[in-house]
Amino acid sequence: MDLSDERIRGLEIKEQQEQRAREWARAEQSWKTRLQRSGNAALLPSSPPRPHPSGAGVTDEDMLSMALHLRDIAARLVIAAGTKKGRSPSPATVMRMLCEYDEQTATSAST
Repeated sequence: MDLSDERIRGLEIKEQQEQRAREWARAEQSWKTRLQRSGNAALLPSSPPRPHPSGAGVTDEDMLSMALHLRDIAARLVIAAGTKKGRSPSPATVMRMLCEYDEQTATSAST
């Protein structure tokens, strides 16, 4: 690897770091705005969401917003029976319930 390749690689790494910093700043600002608008800090996370350490760009602000909304919905639901009676289901459980419902409705609609 010659000097120009090393320099290009160094610039690429610096650009990736700057991109992560911008994403973090955007997420933090979004969190602060959401906190101001909601007026209820209990519905929001205790700290702003952090971007994935790998820097994978598979999520965006809309996905984050929907994930936070899903968590809010899960917190309002209460398990009625069983070992975890009276507790809230996890967002993963809520997603599983929605997927099962979609599968059942698709099956009944196709028959």
